Amino acid sequence: MIAKAGTLTDPKQHSDMYAQGMNELERARSLGDDSPAVVNVLSMYSRTPFGVVSTGSMGALPLTVGYFYQGTAEAQALIKQGEAVFNAQKFDEAAKFYTAAAAKDPKFYMAALYSGDAYYRVKDYTNAGIWYAKAIAIDPDRETAYRYWGDELLMAGDSNGARVKFELAMAAEPYTLSTMSGLKQWGVQTHIALLNPVMHRPYLPRANGKITNADQFAETGDGRSCWLVYAQSRMAHDPNVIFDEWVMAGSVPNTPELNFVPNGYIHTLAEEVDAINALLDDLKKKLDAGTVTEEKLLPEMKAMLQMQKDHMLEPFILLNFNDAGLRHGYPEYRAAHRDQVVAYIDRYLIDHSGTPVTQHPNWVPIQP
Repeated sequence: MIAKAGTLTDPKQHSDMYAQGMNELERARSLGDDSPAVVNVLSMYSRTPFGVVSTGSMGALPLTVGYFYQGTAEAQALIKQGEAVFNAQKFDEAAKFYTAAAAKDPKFYMAALYSGDAYYRVKDYTNAGIWYAKAIAIDPDRETAYRYWGDELLMAGDSNGARVKFELAMAAEPYTLSTMSGLKQWGVQTHIALLNPVMHRPYLPRANGKITNADQFAETGDGRSCWLVYAQSRMAHDPNVIFDEWVMAGSVPNTPELNFVPNGYIHTLAEEVDAINALLDDLKKKLDAGTVTEEKLLPEMKAMLQMQKDHMLEPFILLNFNDAGLRHGYPEYRAAHRDQVVAYIDRYLIDHSGTPVTQHPNWVPIQP
Protein backbone atom coordinates (compact mmCIF):
# COMPACT_ATOMS: atom_id res chain seq x y z
CA MET A 1 0.00 0.00 0.00
CA ILE A 2 2.82 2.40 0.85
CA ALA A 3 4.61 1.57 -2.38
CA LYS A 4 1.39 2.05 -4.33
CA ALA A 5 0.80 5.41 -2.62
CA GLY A 6 4.09 6.57 -4.13
CA THR A 7 2.69 6.00 -7.63
CA LEU A 8 -0.50 8.03 -7.10
CA THR A 9 -0.56 11.63 -8.30
CA ASP A 10 -3.87 12.65 -6.75
CA PRO A 11 -2.98 14.12 -3.28
CA LYS A 12 -6.05 12.72 -1.52
CA GLN A 13 -5.66 9.25 -3.02
CA HIS A 14 -1.96 9.31 -2.10
CA SER A 15 -2.73 10.37 1.48
CA ASP A 16 -5.52 7.82 1.93
CA MET A 17 -3.49 4.93 0.55
CA TYR A 18 -0.44 5.88 2.62
CA ALA A 19 -2.58 6.11 5.77
CA GLN A 20 -4.06 2.67 5.08
CA GLY A 21 -0.58 1.20 4.75
CA MET A 22 0.56 2.78 8.00
CA ASN A 23 -2.57 1.56 9.75
CA GLU A 24 -1.76 -1.99 8.66
CA LEU A 25 1.77 -1.67 10.04
CA GLU A 26 0.39 -0.30 13.32
CA ARG A 27 -1.99 -3.27 13.43
CA ALA A 28 0.91 -5.65 12.81
CA ARG A 29 2.83 -4.10 15.70
CA SER A 30 -0.18 -4.29 17.99
CA LEU A 31 -0.38 -8.02 17.19
CA GLY A 32 3.24 -8.50 18.28
CA ASP A 33 5.33 -7.83 15.16
CA ASP A 34 8.39 -5.90 16.39
CA SER A 35 10.57 -6.83 13.42
CA PRO A 36 13.08 -4.19 12.22
CA ALA A 37 11.13 -3.66 8.98
CA VAL A 38 7.92 -2.74 10.82
CA VAL A 39 9.65 -0.66 13.50
CA ASN A 40 11.83 1.30 11.07
CA VAL A 41 9.00 2.18 8.68
CA LEU A 42 6.75 3.28 11.54
CA SER A 43 9.61 5.34 12.96
CA MET A 44 10.27 7.07 9.65
CA TYR A 45 6.57 7.82 9.32
CA SER A 46 6.33 9.25 12.83
CA ARG A 47 9.06 11.78 12.02
CA THR A 48 7.50 13.12 8.82
CA PRO A 49 5.19 16.16 8.74
CA PHE A 50 2.24 13.87 8.04
CA GLY A 51 3.19 11.62 10.94
CA VAL A 52 3.68 14.48 13.41
CA VAL A 53 0.34 16.03 12.47
CA SER A 54 -1.26 12.62 13.07
CA THR A 55 0.50 11.89 16.37
CA GLY A 56 1.13 15.32 17.90
CA SER A 57 -1.87 14.97 20.21
CA MET A 58 -0.31 11.77 21.58
CA GLY A 59 2.89 13.54 22.58
CA ALA A 60 5.02 13.09 19.46
CA LEU A 61 8.07 15.35 19.65
CA PRO A 62 8.15 18.35 17.28
CA LEU A 63 10.34 18.08 14.22
CA THR A 64 13.83 19.50 14.63
CA VAL A 65 16.06 21.09 12.00
CA GLY A 66 17.55 17.74 10.97
CA TYR A 67 14.08 16.67 9.86
CA PHE A 68 12.45 19.75 8.38
CA TYR A 69 15.39 21.49 6.66
CA GLN A 70 15.85 19.90 3.24
CA GLY A 71 18.90 21.80 1.99
CA THR A 72 19.50 24.11 -0.92
CA ALA A 73 18.56 23.08 -4.45
CA GLU A 74 22.24 22.65 -5.33
CA ALA A 75 22.85 20.41 -2.32
CA GLN A 76 19.71 18.38 -3.05
CA ALA A 77 20.90 17.74 -6.61
CA LEU A 78 24.23 16.41 -5.32
CA ILE A 79 22.41 14.19 -2.82
CA LYS A 80 20.34 12.67 -5.63
CA GLN A 81 23.49 11.92 -7.61
CA GLY A 82 25.00 10.36 -4.51
CA GLU A 83 21.95 8.21 -3.92
CA ALA A 84 22.11 6.84 -7.45
CA VAL A 85 25.67 5.56 -7.05
CA PHE A 86 25.08 4.52 -3.42
CA ASN A 87 22.23 2.28 -4.55
CA ALA A 88 24.64 0.80 -7.06
CA GLN A 89 26.96 0.08 -4.10
CA LYS A 90 29.58 2.51 -5.38
CA PHE A 91 30.13 3.89 -1.90
CA ASP A 92 33.39 5.74 -2.60
CA GLU A 93 31.70 7.72 -5.38
CA ALA A 94 28.66 8.33 -3.18
CA ALA A 95 30.89 9.80 -0.47
CA LYS A 96 32.23 12.36 -2.94
CA PHE A 97 28.72 13.54 -3.86
CA TYR A 98 27.53 13.63 -0.26
CA THR A 99 30.53 15.54 1.06
CA ALA A 100 30.18 17.95 -1.86
CA ALA A 101 26.55 18.51 -0.86
CA ALA A 102 27.66 19.16 2.73
CA ALA A 103 30.26 21.66 1.50
CA LYS A 104 27.60 23.49 -0.49
CA ASP A 105 25.22 23.54 2.47
CA PRO A 106 26.88 22.99 5.88
CA LYS A 107 23.48 23.22 7.62
CA PHE A 108 22.05 20.23 5.74
CA TYR A 109 21.83 17.34 8.24
CA MET A 110 21.19 14.65 5.64
CA ALA A 111 24.31 15.54 3.66
CA ALA A 112 26.50 15.04 6.74
CA LEU A 113 24.60 11.90 7.78
CA TYR A 114 24.85 10.31 4.32
CA SER A 115 28.55 11.18 4.13
CA GLY A 116 29.12 9.28 7.35
CA ASP A 117 27.09 6.35 6.09
CA ALA A 118 29.03 6.17 2.83
CA TYR A 119 32.37 6.12 4.69
CA TYR A 120 30.98 3.50 7.07
CA ARG A 121 30.13 1.24 4.11
CA VAL A 122 33.78 1.27 2.97
CA LYS A 123 34.93 0.72 6.59
CA ASP A 124 36.60 4.12 6.80
CA TYR A 125 35.50 4.45 10.41
CA THR A 126 37.54 7.56 11.15
CA ASN A 127 35.85 9.65 8.48
CA ALA A 128 32.49 8.10 9.25
CA GLY A 129 32.77 9.33 12.84
CA ILE A 130 33.84 12.80 11.72
CA TRP A 131 30.75 13.16 9.55
CA TYR A 132 28.36 11.72 12.12
CA ALA A 133 29.72 14.26 14.61
CA LYS A 134 29.01 17.03 12.08
CA ALA A 135 25.43 15.82 11.69
CA ILE A 136 24.98 15.81 15.47
CA ALA A 137 26.37 19.35 15.68
CA ILE A 138 23.69 20.44 13.19
CA ASP A 139 20.88 18.76 15.14
CA PRO A 140 21.69 17.19 18.52
CA ASP A 141 17.99 16.44 19.04
CA ARG A 142 17.66 13.97 16.17
CA GLU A 143 18.57 10.39 17.07
CA THR A 144 19.76 9.07 13.70
CA ALA A 145 23.42 10.14 13.61
CA TYR A 146 24.01 8.90 17.16
CA ARG A 147 22.54 5.52 16.23
CA TYR A 148 24.49 5.26 12.96
CA TRP A 149 27.67 6.21 14.81
CA GLY A 150 26.92 3.53 17.38
CA ASP A 151 26.60 0.97 14.58
CA GLU A 152 29.96 2.08 13.20
CA LEU A 153 31.71 1.89 16.58
CA LEU A 154 30.21 -1.53 17.23
CA MET A 155 31.49 -2.75 13.87
CA ALA A 156 34.92 -1.25 14.67
CA GLY A 157 35.05 -3.18 17.94
CA ASP A 158 34.47 -0.27 20.33
CA SER A 159 31.51 -1.65 22.29
CA ASN A 160 31.73 0.92 25.10
CA GLY A 161 31.82 3.81 22.66
CA ALA A 162 28.88 2.29 20.79
CA ARG A 163 26.89 1.99 24.01
CA VAL A 164 27.35 5.69 24.75
CA LYS A 165 26.15 6.69 21.28
CA PHE A 166 23.08 4.45 21.54
CA GLU A 167 22.30 5.98 24.95
CA LEU A 168 22.58 9.46 23.44
CA ALA A 169 20.22 8.41 20.65
CA MET A 170 17.65 7.38 23.24
CA ALA A 171 18.09 10.63 25.16
CA ALA A 172 17.52 12.58 21.94
CA GLU A 173 14.30 10.79 20.90
CA PRO A 174 13.10 8.26 23.47
CA TYR A 175 9.64 7.89 21.90
CA THR A 176 10.75 7.11 18.34
CA LEU A 177 10.48 3.35 17.81
CA SER A 178 13.74 2.87 15.90
CA THR A 179 15.81 4.61 18.58
CA MET A 180 15.93 1.56 20.83
CA SER A 181 17.00 -0.77 18.02
CA GLY A 182 20.66 0.22 18.24
CA LEU A 183 20.90 -0.46 21.96
CA LYS A 184 19.05 -3.76 21.51
CA GLN A 185 21.55 -4.85 18.86
CA TRP A 186 24.40 -3.78 21.12
CA GLY A 187 22.93 -5.95 23.89
CA VAL A 188 22.72 -8.96 21.59
CA GLN A 189 26.31 -8.61 20.41
CA THR A 190 27.78 -7.93 23.86
CA HIS A 191 25.54 -10.47 25.66
CA ILE A 192 24.40 -7.78 28.10
CA ALA A 193 20.76 -7.65 29.16
CA LEU A 194 18.61 -4.58 28.72
CA LEU A 195 15.98 -3.95 31.37
CA ASN A 196 12.84 -1.95 32.02
CA PRO A 197 11.40 -1.09 35.43
CA VAL A 198 8.33 -3.14 36.31
CA MET A 199 5.53 -0.57 36.29
CA HIS A 200 1.78 -0.77 36.60
CA ARG A 201 -0.35 2.36 36.77
CA PRO A 202 -3.71 1.16 38.15
CA TYR A 203 -7.07 2.21 36.80
CA LEU A 204 -8.25 5.22 38.83
CA PRO A 205 -11.72 6.34 37.71
CA ARG A 206 -13.06 9.45 39.44
CA ALA A 207 -16.30 11.38 39.90
CA ASN A 208 -16.93 14.59 41.83
CA GLY A 209 -13.33 14.78 42.95
CA LYS A 210 -13.22 11.24 44.38
CA ILE A 211 -11.85 7.89 43.20
CA THR A 212 -14.81 5.63 42.49
CA ASN A 213 -12.99 2.28 42.84
CA ALA A 214 -11.25 3.08 46.14
CA ASP A 215 -12.44 -0.21 47.67
CA GLN A 216 -10.03 -2.02 45.33
CA PHE A 217 -7.12 -0.27 47.06
CA ALA A 218 -7.72 -1.59 50.56
CA GLU A 219 -4.24 -2.18 51.99
CA THR A 220 -3.02 -5.80 51.96
CA GLY A 221 0.55 -5.09 53.01
CA ASP A 222 1.89 -4.47 49.49
CA GLY A 223 1.48 -0.67 49.31
CA ARG A 224 -1.47 -0.56 46.91
CA SER A 225 -3.40 1.94 49.09
CA CYS A 226 -0.70 4.54 48.34
CA TRP A 227 -2.13 4.94 44.85
CA LEU A 228 -5.08 6.76 46.46
CA VAL A 229 -2.64 9.37 47.80
CA TYR A 230 -1.19 9.65 44.30
CA ALA A 231 -4.69 10.25 42.92
CA GLN A 232 -5.46 12.88 45.56
CA SER A 233 -2.29 14.77 44.67
CA ARG A 234 -3.14 14.70 40.97
CA MET A 235 -6.67 15.99 41.62
CA ALA A 236 -5.32 18.74 43.87
CA HIS A 237 -3.46 20.10 40.83
CA ASP A 238 -6.62 20.05 38.74
CA PRO A 239 -10.04 18.69 39.75
CA ASN A 240 -10.58 17.76 36.08
CA VAL A 241 -7.32 15.88 35.87
CA ILE A 242 -7.09 13.20 33.18
CA PHE A 243 -5.42 10.01 34.39
CA ASP A 244 -3.52 8.24 31.59
CA GLU A 245 -3.70 11.21 29.23
CA TRP A 246 -3.11 9.45 25.94
CA VAL A 247 -4.52 12.26 23.78
CA MET A 248 -4.36 16.03 24.35
CA ALA A 249 -6.78 18.54 22.89
CA GLY A 250 -5.17 21.16 20.69
CA SER A 251 -3.69 21.67 17.26
CA VAL A 252 -0.50 21.52 15.22
CA PRO A 253 0.48 24.97 13.86
CA ASN A 254 1.70 25.36 10.31
CA THR A 255 5.37 25.86 11.25
CA PRO A 256 8.47 23.87 10.27
CA GLU A 257 8.65 22.29 13.73
CA LEU A 258 4.96 21.24 13.72
CA ASN A 259 4.88 21.54 17.51
CA PHE A 260 1.54 20.47 18.96
CA VAL A 261 -0.10 23.24 21.02
CA PRO A 262 -2.52 21.99 23.72
CA ASN A 263 -5.59 24.09 24.47
CA GLY A 264 -6.75 22.33 27.64
CA TYR A 265 -5.43 20.25 30.52
CA ILE A 266 -1.89 18.92 30.08
CA HIS A 267 -0.20 16.47 32.43
CA THR A 268 3.14 18.03 33.45
CA LEU A 269 6.33 16.57 34.87
CA ALA A 270 6.07 18.79 37.96
CA GLU A 271 2.56 17.47 38.65
CA GLU A 272 3.67 13.86 38.29
CA VAL A 273 6.75 14.32 40.48
CA ASP A 274 4.58 15.86 43.22
CA ALA A 275 2.12 12.97 43.03
CA ILE A 276 4.77 10.24 43.15
CA ASN A 277 6.60 11.95 46.02
CA ALA A 278 3.29 12.11 47.92
CA LEU A 279 2.73 8.41 47.21
CA LEU A 280 6.22 7.52 48.42
CA ASP A 281 5.94 9.66 51.57
CA ASP A 282 2.76 7.76 52.44
CA LEU A 283 4.45 4.45 51.62
CA LYS A 284 7.38 5.17 53.94
CA LYS A 285 5.01 5.96 56.81
CA LYS A 286 3.22 2.65 56.27
CA LEU A 287 6.51 0.76 56.07
CA ASP A 288 7.59 2.35 59.36
CA ALA A 289 4.24 1.46 60.92
CA GLY A 290 4.42 -2.12 59.67
CA THR A 291 1.12 -1.96 57.75
CA VAL A 292 3.18 -2.46 54.59
CA THR A 293 6.12 -4.90 54.50
CA GLU A 294 9.19 -5.12 52.29
CA GLU A 295 8.40 -8.76 51.54
CA LYS A 296 4.99 -7.97 50.04
CA LEU A 297 5.83 -4.62 48.45
CA LEU A 298 4.63 -4.24 44.85
CA PRO A 299 7.47 -4.18 42.29
CA GLU A 300 6.48 -0.71 41.05
CA MET A 301 6.68 0.62 44.60
CA LYS A 302 10.19 -0.79 44.97
CA ALA A 303 11.21 0.72 41.66
CA MET A 304 9.88 4.18 42.54
CA LEU A 305 11.53 4.12 45.97
CA GLN A 306 14.85 3.34 44.29
CA MET A 307 14.42 6.15 41.76
CA GLN A 308 13.57 8.67 44.46
CA LYS A 309 16.58 7.61 46.54
CA ASP A 310 18.88 7.98 43.52
CA HIS A 311 17.37 11.34 42.41
CA MET A 312 16.23 9.75 39.16
CA LEU A 313 12.46 10.19 39.38
CA GLU A 314 12.24 12.70 36.53
CA PRO A 315 14.00 10.68 33.80
CA PHE A 316 12.28 7.54 35.09
CA ILE A 317 8.87 9.21 34.68
CA LEU A 318 9.64 10.60 31.23
CA LEU A 319 11.11 7.40 29.79
CA ASN A 320 9.21 4.63 31.58
CA PHE A 321 6.05 6.11 33.10
CA ASN A 322 4.88 8.63 30.52
CA ASP A 323 1.68 9.62 28.78
CA ALA A 324 0.87 12.19 26.08
CA GLY A 325 1.25 15.24 28.32
CA LEU A 326 4.56 14.08 29.79
CA ARG A 327 5.95 13.27 26.34
CA HIS A 328 4.89 16.71 25.16
CA GLY A 329 7.01 18.27 27.90
CA TYR A 330 10.11 16.17 27.20
CA PRO A 331 11.97 18.63 24.89
CA GLU A 332 12.05 21.25 27.66
CA TYR A 333 13.46 18.73 30.12
CA ARG A 334 15.97 17.39 27.59
CA ALA A 335 17.34 20.87 26.95
CA ALA A 336 18.51 21.18 30.56
CA HIS A 337 18.97 17.56 31.67
CA ARG A 338 20.27 15.48 28.76
CA ASP A 339 23.17 14.15 30.86
CA GLN A 340 20.70 13.04 33.55
CA VAL A 341 18.68 11.09 30.97
CA VAL A 342 21.83 9.39 29.64
CA ALA A 343 22.90 8.51 33.20
CA TYR A 344 19.47 7.01 33.87
CA ILE A 345 19.60 4.89 30.72
CA ASP A 346 23.09 3.65 31.50
CA ARG A 347 22.39 2.89 35.16
CA TYR A 348 18.91 1.40 35.05
CA LEU A 349 18.16 0.15 31.55
CA ILE A 350 21.44 -1.72 31.06
CA ASP A 351 22.46 -4.59 33.32
CA HIS A 352 26.17 -3.99 33.95
CA SER A 353 26.27 -6.46 36.85
CA GLY A 354 26.20 -9.72 34.95
CA THR A 355 23.39 -10.84 37.28
CA PRO A 356 20.91 -13.19 35.57
CA VAL A 357 17.84 -11.26 34.52
CA THR A 358 15.59 -13.60 36.49
CA GLN A 359 17.18 -12.25 39.67
CA HIS A 360 16.01 -8.67 38.99
CA PRO A 361 12.53 -8.69 40.61
CA ASN A 362 11.82 -5.02 39.94
CA TRP A 363 12.95 -4.96 36.33
CA VAL A 364 12.02 -7.04 33.29
CA PRO A 365 14.18 -7.92 30.28
CA ILE A 366 13.70 -6.05 27.02
CA GLN A 367 13.46 -8.56 24.19
CA PRO A 368 15.95 -8.10 21.33
